[in-house]
Amino acid sequence: MIASPVTSTEEQQVRHRLTSALMSGEPAEGLAPRYLVMSLAMEESTAVATRRRVHRLLRELDAFGEGPALPLLDGSGGSVLVPWSGPWERVEELVVWLARLRKVAALTGLDSADDADVQRVGAALAARRVQG
Repeated sequence: MIASPVTSTEEQQVRHRLTSALMSGEPAEGLAPRYLVMSLAMEESTAVATRRRVHRLLRELDAFGEGPALPLLDGSGGSVLVPWSGPWERVEELVVWLARLRKVAALTGLDSADDADVQRVGAALAARRVQG
């Protein structure tokens, strides 16, 4: 896969705003019509190494997807929403690429969701944080 240029500060702010809105269960404008929902596992490492892995992963997922990937990651993994409405055959290429990068992240789950599904999940996560 070919990496895209490093994201600008404005793009990082958009990504952060969308992810924050989803995590808090708030409505979010600017969501893609459809997402790949990827569950990833990452080996525990130092904070610097983890940041580098996440940065590399997001750069590649941004290049693959139809907009900025929205990460919900910590040091051990998590989920990434990748804007995608293309053919599943291309997703197979992404899965193969991820398999080669086991030190970056291992794919543990893959599904698709429309923007309403994504917002419902975000609201559920927010409610669970309030209750827990």
